[in-house]
Amino acid sequence: MSYKISIIVPVYNGDKTLENALDSIINQTIGVKNLQVIIVDDKSTDNSRIIIDEYCQRYESFEAIYLKRNIGGAYGPKNIGLKHVKAPYIMFLDSDDSFERDACRILYNKITHSNAQIVYGRYKRIYTDVNLMTKENRADNYISPNLELVQKSHSAFKDSLSEYNDDILDNITLTGIMGSLWRNIFGRIFYGRTIKNPETEDGVFDEIYIKRLEDNIDILKSLPSFWTKIYDADLILSNNIRFPEVISAEDLNFIMEAYFKANGIIFLNNTFIYNYYMRDSEDDKSITKDISYRLVYDSLLGYAKCSNLCNKHGFENTEIILNPFLLNWISLYKRADLDNSQKIKLLREFEIFRSHYNCKWKGNLLCSIIIKMINRSIQKKRRYNKRGNKRKSERYKRYEIDYEN
Repeated sequence: MSYKISIIVPVYNGDKTLENALDSIINQTIGVKNLQVIIVDDKSTDNSRIIIDEYCQRYESFEAIYLKRNIGGAYGPKNIGLKHVKAPYIMFLDSDDSFERDACRILYNKITHSNAQIVYGRYKRIYTDVNLMTKENRADNYISPNLELVQKSHSAFKDSLSEYNDDILDNITLTGIMGSLWRNIFGRIFYGRTIKNPETEDGVFDEIYIKRLEDNIDILKSLPSFWTKIYDADLILSNNIRFPEVISAEDLNFIMEAYFKANGIIFLNNTFIYNYYMRDSEDDKSITKDISYRLVYDSLLGYAKCSNLCNKHGFENTEIILNPFLLNWISLYKRADLDNSQKIKLLREFEIFRSHYNCKWKGNLLCSIIIKMINRSIQKKRRYNKRGNKRKSERYKRYEIDYEN
């Protein structure tokens, strides 16, 4: 069978959301018969396999790959899926998200009628946590008919999607003083002002075309959402572009390598392609939501790989990509339950990262702040341990005295 697009769907314990994801493929206006759907299951322990089998039986264009052992990171299923691509174009879908109904048709028509090897659009960040439905948030943000809070993905360019707030600059998960500082000061410093189109009366950009990445680096201010994109399969496969073996930031490295190798990139500034769900319940936790030492370490390792990749290609604007990720890394570090040996190792790894990080004053400032933060947390832990040991020693002495009496 001849397909137009190969869609790779990595799955691990996704039985609560998988049907919604696969239904969004079935309902694509391009027609499901034109889509090769490659579902790669990373040895799920829930009912995911039952759901996958049902869809594969119902739809001829669906195929399943069941891994014999759990790889433990989405990079594995994605890379394995790439080995089975049959269509001239590639897309990705996470098992807990969904496509907009016209996503495949819009991207396919654009990439086949243009001189581009990557075409991408915007995503909706959808919050399902009812605790975020405060009076203030409901007043300031778009609320869907399903009572979900929806924001648009950040773009450096002025758009016509004014009913949605920006998911980065108007981050609703940052509250209190930190939230206010971010929205009014730091967010603007790191992301700058919205760029207006001088050729249109309203200043709106409908789409941006660049031949090479260096032609307009402002497209890098959007988060590297690899699932909002359609890729020329030859670009990915002939250049052996793969996801590195880390559990975080693997998509960042995949996209940057694709950007460096691509001959033409188009950004559809006013078109929603993807629904990115923020599921915060205990049942929906993925490996990248469980703030473990491995996640913190692998995130930093992923950033270091990206920094090295940019250096390899002589790219001098790495901090546009990585500064926002380093800001997020601060949050990961603070939320993780780390012992001092782990903190010391992270400090050493971060110092190595900084020595190769090609950045300007913003990046240097951010790195200095992070190193001070880690050092303070190490000292705080040591003081806490000393106080604990002192109390423990005094308690033993008291018991000894009581016994003697």
